[in-house]
Amino acid sequence: MRRLSAILLAAALGLVGSAAVASAQTSQVTIVHGIPGNGLGLDPSLPVDVHISGLGCALTDFRFRDVAGPLDVPAGSYDVEIRLRDVAAGDCGGAIAVAVPGLPLLDGESSTVIAHLDAAGAPTASKFVNDLSASPPGESLVSVRHTAEAPAVDIRAFRFFSWFSGPRLELEGVENGQSADADLYKGWYFLTFSPAGGKPVAFDTVFVPEGESVQLHAVGSLEDGTFQTLVTSQEQEPAAPPPGDGTELTVIHGIPGEDLGLDPELPVDVWVSGLGCAIPDFRFADLVGPLALDAGVYDIRIHLVEDGLGECEGTVAVDAPGVPLEEGENSTIIAHLTADGAPTASKYTNDLSRAGKRAGRAAIHHTAAAPAVDIGVFKRFFFFFFPVLELLGVENPQSAAAELKARRYTVTVSPAGEHPIFSDRVRVNRGELVSVYAVGSVERGTFQLLEDRQALD
Repeated sequence: MRRLSAILLAAALGLVGSAAVASAQTSQVTIVHGIPGNGLGLDPSLPVDVHISGLGCALTDFRFRDVAGPLDVPAGSYDVEIRLRDVAAGDCGGAIAVAVPGLPLLDGESSTVIAHLDAAGAPTASKFVNDLSASPPGESLVSVRHTAEAPAVDIRAFRFFSWFSGPRLELEGVENGQSADADLYKGWYFLTFSPAGGKPVAFDTVFVPEGESVQLHAVGSLEDGTFQTLVTSQEQEPAAPPPGDGTELTVIHGIPGEDLGLDPELPVDVWVSGLGCAIPDFRFADLVGPLALDAGVYDIRIHLVEDGLGECEGTVAVDAPGVPLEEGENSTIIAHLTADGAPTASKYTNDLSRAGKRAGRAAIHHTAAAPAVDIGVFKRFFFFFFPVLELLGVENPQSAAAELKARRYTVTVSPAGEHPIFSDRVRVNRGELVSVYAVGSVERGTFQLLEDRQALD
């Protein structure tokens, strides 16, 4: 019945043009039933009907663990009702268990809509957007979604036969309705689920194929023994062709306004010679790019956004004339503070060359209002921390890069020769460059790390 309903739904969505979905553009959606009936005192398979505005009773006798799709549908806004299956009342005649008004399905988007339990055990539904972009060779993108009756959890994935090397995926404090992504190497994985900060209370296994977008939905309840992982997957899009002539540029806003006695978001406009006012209303921690530009020499000005003035007409906060962007170069320009706390900008060239097997690359940049610092990168094995990289006496705006095995690391920052005053965790993914920028000021409490991630060649 599920398969027949999915076919009928696909046909209906392809033929019906209603006021609710009047659009020639298409969206791709997968529908998942993730509510076991046990905890609700109902049939464990919890048969339901799904009513969609403009389409009528689109899915009938849809049961726990059933999946319909992925389906190509007209982009638009839909009202969705999940109704308890009532044979006597006819298709979609039962009581409404979950109502989702105005569900947006955007043009060109791939998404999953899953009926599940919230943290307190009440029926609900969530939409997740699926990233179908290509992963590095030998890997797939894995999306882990917390859709179970449970508070915040820690989720870890260990690769079979190499569990002793630590988790290949480590997510902490994931709350119901949240999702997190990571590229994982093809193979079998052992999953553990723990209350946030606690010991594992549930386990599962999953196989990750190559070249797919894999979605892992944690559903059910630990209390009634229905907790499990539902797996859906889709083929990834082909890898983008290698860039041709030109240059790629990423622009980052790394100046907290508090450090200058201004609006904490410090809205600015970025003017680029030959392009004009290229980035208006650019705010702290915003990132734009990579942008494809012609190679050449550019003048760049960063203007404060001021009331009563047009875009790029405010006071010039940073003036960077003659910035060279080389042919075939991938670079980043970040607006940041000098060691003395004055606004400035620095350009860094990003090394996107291929890393070793199961490795990525991390680049750490000192762009904070601070004198020379020592930077440590540590890996954790159970309760022990082992240094894998130590950078001593790094001055603003110096940087350093290293190839590291894919895993989560702890990064510490210390005044040169002293004890750490700041630490944070950074994930290094296989086949990816993670660029970490230390910004802000320790003295003013704005010090933090900003990240940019790009795939390696």
